[in-house]
Amino acid sequence: PLKDMTLRLNGGSASATCVIAGQTRRDNGTYTITGNTIEFTGFADLAMVWGFNGEFKYKVEGGTLTFSYKTTDSPVYQFKKS
Repeated sequence: PLKDMTLRLNGGSASATCVIAGQTRRDNGTYTITGNTIEFTGFADLAMVWGFNGEFKYKVEGGTLTFSYKTTDSPVYQFKKS
């Protein structure tokens, strides 16, 4: 299972770190924000594990960033601001 996921967004560049089966995995990609959607591209290794390339709706409430599927509005990923 996927644990301890960290996402860093900075000026169009995105980096992700997570622990999968006891191993730390890192990957990099890019992101573009348009309105209330964010699109990720360029992730390779981790994208195969947790399907992060693509477009999601996003919202920020308190210190939590939530990504949802565009078609169902079902939350997919949540990140706490650190």
